[in-house]
Amino acid sequence: MQGITEFDSDTGIHVLELHYSADPDKRSPEWEREARQGLSDRQFRQEYGLDWTVSSGLPIYAEDFVPDWHVASEPLLWDKLRPVVRGWDLGATHQLPACIWLQTDALGRVNVLRELVTWDGRSEMKSMTMGTFAEAVLLESTQCFSGAEWVDYSDPSAWTKSQVGKDARSCVDDLADLRIYPRRGPVTFTDRKDNVIKLLRGAIGGRPKFLLDPRCHMLREGFQGAYKYEELGQTGRYKACADQNAWAHPMSALEYGLGGLYVMPSRERDTRKKKYKRDRATGY
Repeated sequence: MQGITEFDSDTGIHVLELHYSADPDKRSPEWEREARQGLSDRQFRQEYGLDWTVSSGLPIYAEDFVPDWHVASEPLLWDKLRPVVRGWDLGATHQLPACIWLQTDALGRVNVLRELVTWDGRSEMKSMTMGTFAEAVLLESTQCFSGAEWVDYSDPSAWTKSQVGKDARSCVDDLADLRIYPRRGPVTFTDRKDNVIKLLRGAIGGRPKFLLDPRCHMLREGFQGAYKYEELGQTGRYKACADQNAWAHPMSALEYGLGGLYVMPSRERDTRKKKYKRDRATGY
C-alpha cells in the first residue's frame, strides 16, 4: 500500500513505517505546496518525510544519493562466478560491529547485496563481541552465498591489540580463529567518502555504477541522511568526521569494502605522483 513500508530489522524488530502519503488526501501537489508553506525543505522532511535524523547534523551523501536511481526495484542476484566482498566495521569500542556484502561486475559496477548490524538505531543498544558477530556473518554468508569466494576488508583498527589480560589479542585474531582473513580498508575518511561519491555519480551501460539491494534498510537510511556530520552545538558548524550513530557502522563497513576495491593506498598514490612528475621533467 502506498505510504506504508513494513519490514523486519536485522535485530529482530518488526518495523511499520507510515508516511503521510498513506492518506489519499495528502498525495496531491496542492496539499504538499500548502504543507510546505513557511518550512524549508529540511524542516518539511523532518516534519513529514520519515527522515530519521534530519533534525540535526549535516547529511554526508544525501545530495548524491537518489533512491529511485540507486535502489534496485527488486532483490539483487549474486554472480557465483565472481568473488563476494565483505566490508567490516568494528563499531564504537569494538562492540557494535557491522558487515556488508557486495560484488562488482566486469564493468566495475557495484551491487550491494546484504547488510548485518548489531544495532538498528530504534531498539535498545546491545553490544556484541567480534567473535560472536563473525559467527553470525559466517551463517549469513553460508545461507545466502553458498560456495562463494570471499574477499574481506576491515576497519584498520581491527589490528589493534587489546590491553586486557596477558594474551593481548586483536579483532583480526578473533576473525582468524574462524578462518576470516581481512585486508586493511583505507584509513582516511576523506578517501573513503570521495570514493563513494564518485561511484554514486557514475553510470555505465545505462545503469548506475552503484546499486543497492532494497533489503538494505540501514544503508538506505544512512544514504538519505541518517549518516551525517555531527553539529558543534547549534552553531551551524560541523565536525569533519561522521557522527557515530547506529547508521555510521554499516555505512563505514560499506566504505571499507568499496575503498579496498577502488581507493589506491596513499603510499602507492604518492609513488605514482612522483613518477609522473619525474617523467614530465625528463620528457619521458
